[in-house]
Amino acid sequence: MAPIKVGIIGMGIMGNAHFKILKAQNENYQITAVCDIDPAKLSAEELQSVARFNDYRELINSGLCELVAVATPHPCHGEISIAAFEKGLHVMCEKPLTETAAKTDALLAAAGKAGTVFSTNFSMRTIPINKMIRKMLSENALGKIIRVDFVCTRWMRSQRYYDMQSWRGSWAGEGGGVLMNQAPHNLDLLHWWFGEMASVRGKLAMRLHDIDTEDEVEATFISKQGFPIRFYANTGELPGIDRIEIVGEKGTLIREVDKLVFQKLEKTVSEWMAGEEAFPAAVPVIEELPIPDDPQGAAEIWKNIASVIRQGGELIAPGSDAWAAVELANGITISHFTNREVKFPVDRKEYAELLGDLIEGKKGLK
Repeated sequence: MAPIKVGIIGMGIMGNAHFKILKAQNENYQITAVCDIDPAKLSAEELQSVARFNDYRELINSGLCELVAVATPHPCHGEISIAAFEKGLHVMCEKPLTETAAKTDALLAAAGKAGTVFSTNFSMRTIPINKMIRKMLSENALGKIIRVDFVCTRWMRSQRYYDMQSWRGSWAGEGGGVLMNQAPHNLDLLHWWFGEMASVRGKLAMRLHDIDTEDEVEATFISKQGFPIRFYANTGELPGIDRIEIVGEKGTLIREVDKLVFQKLEKTVSEWMAGEEAFPAAVPVIEELPIPDDPQGAAEIWKNIASVIRQGGELIAPGSDAWAAVELANGITISHFTNREVKFPVDRKEYAELLGDLIEGKKGLK
């Protein structure tokens, strides 16, 4: 079967990472074109054998590609992906899909109209321990969920990271900070595991770096099932924590980086609550669950895309499901600047006006 012809738009850190993955999967893909507005990023020797463009429209209209990987700064994702869909191409768009829920709406409409394959790079869905959590939740192993705590601080970024590229850590260049760059992965997991949210109260801070956007976020979501999810992330601590605690009627599931422990109850919380004991003290059965050593990461996303294009089937990280990370991030930001609980879906006009004020410096975190 002939390799799928791919063009990569945006040859920064992520574009080059995708280039290496696609080169290694030469049975699935042939890189036929690359694009970047900076000519210097197209000067590498390994790029000389493919077509090079400085304008994404020229690459999309070149006829050289069946699929494009969009790896530009976030505010360009929607515009470029829509242009590719209008040309009938498949799209792998980096996360987040866009920086605003309104742009995401337009992108999803274009994708639906095109009917081509649309994936994003939410590669944390491929991590075995995350897949195990989803399986246990889908099988109701914990029973009715009571609460969730999720701490995500293994995202350390130095000041040098932000200083390397002027768009990083800016409202105009990213549309946000940790919420738009690193935490979309974690917000996607919340959506993947627990479904849609009803509301959020959130707080942002810029206290760990010299940037304009947030490098710290704390929020409390209320799921549509009614239980609270407390969420915290930052980009300024070491060694950092990657921990989720899911408390259910049948026990508590705790993930600590690559370790998964289930504190299983003999009786459900409801049974203890309805019992004769005034001060119940259950002793759970502690089970450390074995984690499969399965392949993971962006390479698995790309293998999956090739399979779906050729044979059909389900995407690991469908673009049609990636709206939630944008929606949740926008909701947290509105909540911070209005000091109120925000209901989902967010008000598109309200967020557009808020982001405009942040870009223009009329509002800010400093």
